[in-house]
Amino acid sequence: MNKSCKPECEHSGSVSNVEPFFERLKQALGEKSARSLAQMCSLSPTVIVKYINGDSTPNVERLIVIANALGVTVEWLATGRGAKTYTDAVDRPADNVLIGQADSVVSNVIPVPIANRVIEKMVDNEVVFDHDALHARTFITIFNSLDGFSDDQIELAVHRYMKAFYQQQLASMLSWSGEAEVSEAWVEDLKYRINETDEKIKALVN
Repeated sequence: MNKSCKPECEHSGSVSNVEPFFERLKQALGEKSARSLAQMCSLSPTVIVKYINGDSTPNVERLIVIANALGVTVEWLATGRGAKTYTDAVDRPADNVLIGQADSVVSNVIPVPIANRVIEKMVDNEVVFDHDALHARTFITIFNSLDGFSDDQIELAVHRYMKAFYQQQLASMLSWSGEAEVSEAWVEDLKYRINETDEKIKALVN
């Protein structure tokens, strides 16, 4: 676990117009057991059970890991808003800034429209699953943003992508904070990660 991660918070309950986090987690979990999810996320079954029972909520790092393992978007799992799955996010690019950017990029390295068609066929034929498709699009976005191929330039592109990702998640959570259950710890953790990533970017640029 990254030592910069903020601690998880105990769930105290809140009034919300949408179902709470643990209900969305149960929905995404489906027929999978807490033990199987724990193995997928490299977490203890006890921790997963606490999330499922609503006794606590994960920090941002674990939230992202759980969302990816279950094939749902971080925004939906955190707030109940936006596209639920990565397939939905592709169908509705306006709901996902990063996917939208990937769809609109014109590159002489990896033509994005063609790459997206290949990825869609791979998902349709179960070569990869929905959450793998997001990783593929992430790679395309980062690769097409490279200014060069040195280690520093590649690392810079990765950090810029992650900063945009964290900013997107923070904006989503803040936009729904009045209507959905949003953990204050998640918001503070995302702000911390944005600042930390920004410092890494500055160090590479300078």
